[in-house]
Amino acid sequence: MIALILKRLLGMIPVMFIIIALTFGLMRLAPGGPFDRERKLPPAIEKNIQAKYNRDQPVWRQFWLYLKGVSILDLGPSLRYRNRTVDEIILQTLPVSVTVGGIAFCLASMNGIALGSFAAARRNSAIDHLSMTVALVAICMPVFVLAPICLLIFGLKLGWVPIAGWDSWRNVILPAVLLSLPYMAYVARLMRNSLIEVLQHDFIRTALAKGVSRRQAVIHHAFKLAMLPVISFMGPMAAEVLTGSIVVEKIFNLPGMGPFFVSAVFDRDDTLVTGITIVFSVMLLFFNLVVDVVYHYLDPRIRVHA
Repeated sequence: MIALILKRLLGMIPVMFIIIALTFGLMRLAPGGPFDRERKLPPAIEKNIQAKYNRDQPVWRQFWLYLKGVSILDLGPSLRYRNRTVDEIILQTLPVSVTVGGIAFCLASMNGIALGSFAAARRNSAIDHLSMTVALVAICMPVFVLAPICLLIFGLKLGWVPIAGWDSWRNVILPAVLLSLPYMAYVARLMRNSLIEVLQHDFIRTALAKGVSRRQAVIHHAFKLAMLPVISFMGPMAAEVLTGSIVVEKIFNLPGMGPFFVSAVFDRDDTLVTGITIVFSVMLLFFNLVVDVVYHYLDPRIRVHA
């Protein structure tokens, strides 16, 4: 297990290098610049600003200097928010994104697994068809369409939840629930199909023939094996939930990384865009590592070969 973790950690280094290089290069190739929106500056002042942010250097040297900063966890200054560094912005906004995304992930995982298992145990029943229909609707309904409707009903009409801001725990309820809905539906459908397939295996029939109840067969024999495809999906899902919170944070005006990332793209704030991309990439790689470890724990037959 330790060898697996070390191998994955070492494999993250070249992956992160490629991600940083691509993001850095694409931002440099994009038209315009971070100072274009401001009024025309005198040449001397513009030259000093370019020198301050090392933008008067060749691109390869800019990239090298940026890599040196990243190696010591210094993501550089924000080009838009002149008195703030990228590290400060991320440290301020990351807890909000992680809170919303983390709660949404837990809701999607637990409710999806429960709903899928419940539907599989009552295959082809009215409950099964109803559950999968609801899951399909949740998948097809985009968050940016459902969010304004829910804001109107639960926020303005009923007054159950705040419509914006980050003042209390009530502010996280609606964003987290809406963010979790499509992923809960995916998990439910995946869990249902996986559990139905496992229940058709010979060892389940043998257990039932020996007098084991269907409920015990599902819980003690089939559930663990049926969880493997779901666990594989949870790694990318965790990262997608966190990155998907960008839209939700913008709609609900939450002070997370989402609004800063969107603004940074339009403002051509290269360092902030690259810094947030690095954070999201690290989280994606970390969740995939957790999935690999859990996968090996659930099924010791699986081995990773070099």
